[in-house]
Amino acid sequence: MNKINTKYLFKKYKWYKPNQPLTQSLMAFGFDHHDGWFELIKGLSENIDKELKKLQKDKIKNFQVDQVKEKFGGLRFYVNFAPSNKIRKLIEVAERNSYEICEYCGKKGKLRGDLCWVLTLCDKCYFKRLGEYNYPKPKWAKKQIIRESGLIENICKHGVGHPHIMSAKEIAKRYNHTIKTWMTHGCCMDECCRRLLIV
Repeated sequence: MNKINTKYLFKKYKWYKPNQPLTQSLMAFGFDHHDGWFELIKGLSENIDKELKKLQKDKIKNFQVDQVKEKFGGLRFYVNFAPSNKIRKLIEVAERNSYEICEYCGKKGKLRGDLCWVLTLCDKCYFKRLGEYNYPKPKWAKKQIIRESGLIENICKHGVGHPHIMSAKEIAKRYNHTIKTWMTHGCCMDECCRRLLIV
């Protein structure tokens, strides 16, 4: 997470302790996720703080957050102990909700398991990440889409998806299929959309 957001949380909530030795806390590394989850963490922090103020001081004096990070596409929020069941529940809900929030921009997202790293992303950020894998769009294609399988298709002027050869090769390899499995598509069979079997 960026320095401004990190500084805000460290300053407002003293139970984030970035100056602790690494043997006691990993918060010296900051928040190990992207900025899209800032509002989620901020809301969780506010709710934890409200709950802590309701508890007796001797129950909460050693409370601290040990680590906040992304793992397998979801938020992980580790504390040294949960002083109440309500705090434990707040953390569980935030971690669960993270799978519906784009880690990069904060918009509605979903878990994407077909990138080199499992992430929760909105469609726009997902396409951007896929762009990093270099799937050039042909001149004839109006746009590109991504199927649930992870296959990238070029959409022609007839609105039909044609599998991108590079993507089809990668997906076929991943599932141990022949490339024909992923390249057999067709539509109106004219010159633009003639069925192609690329082997």
